[in-house]
Amino acid sequence: MKSRWLSAAFLAVALAVSACGSAAETVEPAQVSDPDVSDSRDGDVHQLALDCDEEGNCPGGYYCDANWICRSGGGGYATGTVTANPTAVWINTNVTSLGQTQICWQVNNASTGEVWVSDNGQSELLFTRASSGCEFAWWIQVGHTYSFRLYEGTAHSNLLSTVIVAGYGYQALR
Repeated sequence: MKSRWLSAAFLAVALAVSACGSAAETVEPAQVSDPDVSDSRDGDVHQLALDCDEEGNCPGGYYCDANWICRSGGGGYATGTVTANPTAVWINTNVTSLGQTQICWQVNNASTGEVWVSDNGQSELLFTRASSGCEFAWWIQVGHTYSFRLYEGTAHSNLLSTVIVAGYGYQALR
């Protein structure tokens, strides 16, 4: 039984890794001319392929594409992530009625992002605005579910990422 489980786990990991593609993907070179030269000549091709870091970040003026390669900021699309730690907030109701979680977010290829929050499906309220950062939500209540949504820019129209946080109660000695 144990060997079947390990074989299945190994197969699942192997399939997941192979689906991601190889680390050495080919990037088409871009044609670049010297600004002082009016027309391009053979040999004026320059290629620069930077990999995104493990969090999907690139140097300024670049964004991380779907293949985890940094691309020039022109013509890219906004991406972003919002995370919560923890997503399950356990609150000792013998001591307090509130718990907290840390919300972190980052937008790529956009000047700013907004994190909005909804409590139990109610209307969204603005939680924070910046291109990246972390903030504590110290008002998590037992029995409530909060949806934190990251939007591109300030138009509140292009949803980039969502994370759900829930408050759970327990009773213990102080």
